[in-house]
Amino acid sequence: MKILRFVLIVALISFSSCKSKSNEIEWKETDRTDRLLELYQNYQWKEALACIDSLKKAGASLDILPIEAECYAGIGEYATAIDMVEKGIANSSQDKHHYLYHTLGNIYHLQKKYDEAIANYQKAIDIRPTYARPYIHLGKTYQLLEDNESCIEYLLSAIDLFSQNDFHNEVIQYSNEVLSIDSANIDALMYLQYSLHATQQYESGLTAGMEMYRIATENNINDIHPQNWVLTGMNAYHCKEYELSYNMLGMALQEDDLSGEDAWLTVCYLSAVSYKQGNKEAAKEFEDIAKESGPAAKSFIKELRKQIK
Repeated sequence: MKILRFVLIVALISFSSCKSKSNEIEWKETDRTDRLLELYQNYQWKEALACIDSLKKAGASLDILPIEAECYAGIGEYATAIDMVEKGIANSSQDKHHYLYHTLGNIYHLQKKYDEAIANYQKAIDIRPTYARPYIHLGKTYQLLEDNESCIEYLLSAIDLFSQNDFHNEVIQYSNEVLSIDSANIDALMYLQYSLHATQQYESGLTAGMEMYRIATENNINDIHPQNWVLTGMNAYHCKEYELSYNMLGMALQEDDLSGEDAWLTVCYLSAVSYKQGNKEAAKEFEDIAKESGPAAKSFIKELRKQIK
């Protein structure tokens, strides 16, 4: 039942932002909402439905149709759950349809009616291609059907959307899921390294980057953007692997595709690495190159040097 848990969380966030008529009513509704979350997380579907009924009677301004439908699915009343969602689709505005079709797909998934689940997930994607969750559940459905190629395709689509919006925890989670199926998946390693670096998990990021480098080297893969090697070099720097950092950054700097901010970061880090290695002449040369792109280079390099003593 974890497949629909995010539905409740999104709805509860919306609910918590609503104002009640008095502090007393607000506290009561908040208590009920917290109780609903607790029941939901413990798969106590009948009790959750009773809590939903209580919230309705209290006049809570909460869109709970998908939550209520899942609770009915949880107690095996699939026809009721499906009917609720289909009526919701018929009676709601188009901007909610992607959400409802996704919920419908989840209910069919729980029944192991995978063809119907896939069709509804695809409808959700067709309506809102930037909505990441149906891609995840499509991927997981194809995995159950032992179609790992399609599974990875849809998981990577979701990962890309999460990455674009800086949802790093989701990127890390689902990149690792892809790698559990295909340990040599370069795309998953790229996304993983980026989000690990963004969340300052430098050792794990370095491991992902070096695994990507190993696979690329062994398989003569030459079309990896040098930005990835910049990240590997930066992760190595924060792990005090200065020689490795210098080598990865230097390799990236030689690529024609490296430009803009990526090139500037590379030179800044090369200056800091050179300084750590005791080569102050090279550190000054890289700093001068970086300063040509703007006065912020000097303070940024100084901060890098201070980060690791």
